[in-house]
Order: sequence, then structure tokens, then C-alpha cells
Amino acid sequence: MNIILEQFKESKKTFDKARAEEGGSKVMAKVHKIVDDLGTNWNNFDGGELAERQMKLAGYEFYLSDYISELNRISEQLKLEMKVIRADRWDDIAEEIKSEHGKVKNKDQIENVLVSETKELATAQILYETMYYKYKLKLQALKDIITCLVQRVAEKRREIELSKIA
Repeated sequence: MNIILEQFKESKKTFDKARAEEGGSKVMAKVHKIVDDLGTNWNNFDGGELAERQMKLAGYEFYLSDYISELNRISEQLKLEMKVIRADRWDDIAEEIKSEHGKVKNKDQIENVLVSETKELATAQILYETMYYKYKLKLQALKDIITCLVQRVAEKRREIELSKIA
């Protein structure tokens, strides 16, 4: 079990390294920087600074939506590819087992061979799907942050209007 976990961790490390060079990951890094800055300086920013960050985050949200849909497309494509391989190879594997052992005892024999043959595809599919859901959750959080920014900018405007009246 430890060997399998280590192999998966190595695959994930390679996957993450390759994804880090993609535009979506670079955009997410920029989002993280802005969100961290907002968390640190929330009470210190004036309305203009908050509005500027709101616009940047809204633009990044636009790009991340495309990236997230691409992650989902790749994940679904890998699922389909594994189904095609299973369909194409099932009869061949059954014949190979029959020639070696005389008959197929149960479908698990065939399934085991197919799992071995599609292990790398399955791992990639899992990693893409995990990244898809991770980014999807972050995108929802980003939408919430943008909503907070809109509310905070409106609050700052009210403060300015009240100060002009007084």
C-alpha cells in the first residue's frame, strides 16, 4: 500500500509541476496574492483601492472560468478514453486468459488486467478532476470575495456621502 501511495504522490508531484506552468495556475497565484493582501489590509484600503482589486479579481474570475472548464473537459475526456480502452480490449484480454488458463473464471480476471493497463490514465483523470473541483471551490470563494468588495465599496461611498452632508 505504501508503494502505491508513493507512486501516486510522485504522479501528483509531476502533474502539479506541469500544471504550474499553465495560465490558470499563474492566474490563481495572482488571485492568492490579492486575497492575502485584502485579508491583511481590509480596513486600510480606501474605496478606490478596493474597487481596483475588485476589478482585477473579476477579470481573473473570467479567465479562471475558462481554465476550470478546460480541466473538466480533460477529466471527462480521460474517463471516455478509459471506457474506450476497456471496450476495445475486453475481448482480447478474455481470449488471452482463455489461451493461458483454458477459460475465464470471472470478469474480475479481465477487470484486473484492464485496471493495470489504464492505471496511468486513471491517475491523470483523478488528478484533473481533483484540480477541477479545487478550482471550482476557489472560484466560488472568489465570487464571495468580490461580493464583499462590492459591499465594502458601497459602504465607503455612503461614508463619503454622509461626510459631505455633515
